[in-house]
Amino acid sequence: MTAPLGWGIDPYGTSLLGSTLHGADLFLVSAVAISTHDVQVTLSLAPRHLSASGPGDALNPATWVVQRVDTAEFFDIAEVVEESATVYTLHTLQPFGSVAVLHIAGSNSLLSLTGAVLGTPRIARFLGVSSAQTAEDALIATLNITPRDVANPQVPRDDQGEYGGTLQIDSSGDYVPVSGGPFVRKMIFRRLTTARGEFFHLPNYGLDFPVKEPIRAGELPLLKAEIERQIKREPEVVDVRAVLTMAANGVLTAKVRARLKSGGALDETINLPLRAST
Repeated sequence: MTAPLGWGIDPYGTSLLGSTLHGADLFLVSAVAISTHDVQVTLSLAPRHLSASGPGDALNPATWVVQRVDTAEFFDIAEVVEESATVYTLHTLQPFGSVAVLHIAGSNSLLSLTGAVLGTPRIARFLGVSSAQTAEDALIATLNITPRDVANPQVPRDDQGEYGGTLQIDSSGDYVPVSGGPFVRKMIFRRLTTARGEFFHLPNYGLDFPVKEPIRAGELPLLKAEIERQIKREPEVVDVRAVLTMAANGVLTAKVRARLKSGGALDETINLPLRAST
């Protein structure tokens, strides 16, 4: 059970205003939901941020608490991402409520760089968000539109004389469209080979790992979770499981099995634009 947020060094405080041993200049400034599962918290100063398992560390999910006010439900925090020295994004496994629902984010144990406990205020309130993807899916279902795109191979296929990215033209001279499983396969490949932020109008699109940079073995579980989270954002995907394998030369491969709304399944193996390191 997650402990309730309080104002002292424990949930109930150790004095009228809480403990006197606190980081007077380190406090929680604000919190804002930036997606259905991500809340971004801003601090007055840089906190301790050395390890995802360190007690009181800003990168440790156990340091933080996110709660829905109307139902008192606590959210499971899967990971914490450092956006800057004073801004951190908390990713929850459960989705937030709508924009009409109040939530709180905060900490009782976050430490400053000098080892002092977070001062007050220790919590910040924020409103939930409506899922734009849910609204888009509902609109597509209403209009009975099948997502499709112009057919072009995403990777070179020498056996068929194709070059990666080349548009395909039919016998009439028109572009060949693609839909269904091939369309979803194409969208998945694009997501997993795009770095977060490459599309300025889609800030949450792509992997949040530096492309072509080495990735440590300890980060592989986070990469697996990120891959599955990205693929689930495709409108035609119902569920997905990913398995990561590493070749002797350090090349990372994702074996993806996705269940589609059409009832079919998609199995795909993709070489990721990352290299594993020890």
